[in-house]
Formats: sequence, structure tokens, C-alpha cells
Amino acid sequence: MKKRFLYMFAAMMCGAAVALPLSAAACPNPEHSSVVRFTESGVNLRRGKIVRLNAGGTSTLAECPQAGVVRDNDAYFTDAPSLELELVGMMGLGLQITPDQGCANSILVLTPDGQWYNRGPGLNGYLPALMLSRPGTGELKVWVGTKSPERCRLRMEVLTIRR
Repeated sequence: MKKRFLYMFAAMMCGAAVALPLSAAACPNPEHSSVVRFTESGVNLRRGKIVRLNAGGTSTLAECPQAGVVRDNDAYFTDAPSLELELVGMMGLGLQITPDQGCANSILVLTPDGQWYNRGPGLNGYLPALMLSRPGTGELKVWVGTKSPERCRLRMEVLTIRR
């Protein structure tokens, strides 16, 4: 990393053009933190929890180099997740994530075990709930995409279900 920085600095000082990677600011990045964060047990989520969060961003997944992210999605995402949820006590429970019908066009989820899940609009254009049968215990990150690069505010319900 240090050598790469020195190389880029030297190249800029000499007047050479240096191409900087776009992935840090344009693609879903699990290293970034969300403004909306909470810890919840599977039992407490049996009745559901409604959260308000921001959706949308400036880039589609087609522009992202991450191997685990589906690229055939035309929704616009931001680099930071819309929601971070620390799950505890999830044995025997699945998780349902449901955005309200409005500006949300797609949901992208990174589970604690490192698996990416993507849910796009259904046949009628509405975004159906994303069901995770075994979300696991740990940090779950959720990005919500929009149809256009404009950001919006929405409500999302997070609910546990028995498997």
C-alpha cells in the first residue's frame, strides 16, 4: 500500500496521468459504516421492527468490481450500507426484510458469513420482501437501491420468522 501511494505520488509530480480506482466511492463497501445501526435478538424481532433509512446512491452494480456482488441490477446504490444490524440469538429463525412501497427498487444484503443476496423488483414493479432462511448471528449489512440516482427516505421492516 505504501509503495503504491509513493508510486502514484511520484507519477503525479512528474505529470503522468494516474487512474484511481472508482470502487472505493462508488460501490457497496462493507468497510463503511451506516448511520442506522442497532443490535437486536431474534426473539425481539418476532414482532418486527420498523426503521427509517436513506436509499439510493450514484452508481449501479454494473460498475462494481466485487466478485460477490450481482452486476445485472440497474438500481443505484451508495458505498455505505443503509442499515447495519447486529443479530444475536438467531438459532432456528429466518429473517424477512421488507421496504415500504415507494422509491426502493432493490435490496442488497451482506450476511455475517460473507454471502451477498440481492432482491430486485417483482413482476408488478414492486419490491417484494427479501427472505433469509439462515441469516446467522453477527453483523448484517443492508443497502437499498433506487430507480434513479436521486436519494430518498423510506421505512423498512425487519422481522424474524420460524424456519
